[in-house]
Amino acid sequence: MAEKRPSLQRIFSTDYATFLTTMFIVMAVGALLFDRLVEPLTVSQELPYIAALVCVVGIPIIAWRVRLIRSAFEHASEVKGEILSIGFFRGRGKVTYVYNVQGQRYQTSNAILRNRTTRTLQHGQKVTIVANRDNPKVAFIRNIYN
Repeated sequence: MAEKRPSLQRIFSTDYATFLTTMFIVMAVGALLFDRLVEPLTVSQELPYIAALVCVVGIPIIAWRVRLIRSAFEHASEVKGEILSIGFFRGRGKVTYVYNVQGQRYQTSNAILRNRTTRTLQHGQKVTIVANRDNPKVAFIRNIYN
């Protein structure tokens, strides 16, 4: 069975969508604080609405990604898989892998951040995949999240 569910820190440092959404929220709130505490910006009147919109859209996206990843680990079928392709550009990348669940072949890709763990992934490498039993299309490479 799969190991414990991934920590928030591991998800935020590996999953590109979660990280990027968090950065948008941080920038929006940071701009609002800068506008209010340091120097008014040219969009000063609209900035609270922009920051609120970014937060209202961003926080549910982060919650959805965290829940998606954790649920794959909590309702997991561990299967063997193989990395078909891996590539990075400026600290972010995409990994594509194949695996079989109950005789059916699946191919999945994930946008990831380059870190100490993801840097070791290689084309053709055999990996353990954690696939959601209820929806095997939702799957992640176990060792990059644990």
